[in-house]
Amino acid sequence: LTALLAFFALALVVYFLQEKKQAPISIDFPDSPVLGKKDAPVAMVFFEDLQCGGCKAFNFEVLPGLRKSYIETGLVRLTIVPLAFLPGSKPLANAALAVYKIAPDRFFPYVDAICHDAKEAQSETAIQQRLINLAKAIGGIDLLEFKSCVMTDCHYSTLEKNFVRAKELMGKEFGTPTLFFNGVSISTDSLQDIDAKIKQAIR
Repeated sequence: LTALLAFFALALVVYFLQEKKQAPISIDFPDSPVLGKKDAPVAMVFFEDLQCGGCKAFNFEVLPGLRKSYIETGLVRLTIVPLAFLPGSKPLANAALAVYKIAPDRFFPYVDAICHDAKEAQSETAIQQRLINLAKAIGGIDLLEFKSCVMTDCHYSTLEKNFVRAKELMGKEFGTPTLFFNGVSISTDSLQDIDAKIKQAIR
């Protein structure tokens, strides 16, 4: 009887810990890029570092299908929170935010271009010129304003705030890629898993 009671007590502890861990949390990054309708039934928040291999995989393999099937149909609102804690990622995230502020509709094409334009370590000047060249190739971006932002690191303060808030939000689980689905962290591994959760949420 004692063993049985101990088993049920342990089961209850595990259950309540899981419930606490999975309780939806409020996530608000008002300066971050957003794609989708404000009243979409599913709110997703994706934390990425543009030097993160898993983040690039999400952009290449998951995001296109997510945009076509759910964001463009009004079912999902996706917020992208740029982080910059990996070596060499700050100039990339700064440039991406600059594009979002200057020409929001060019943000995702620009991020896609960064992800495809993998380069070995370069000097700061070479990186800045590469980022400017990418913006020129994408088109539709005010290059004078963009270049000024790239040269002055104009969004570094925002990136630092994102980093601090993300660490507070994730705690020991901090890292990228991280995807929140209506306030609960879920896997970024496959569109199929996300697809199942969206269908369950909109029933």
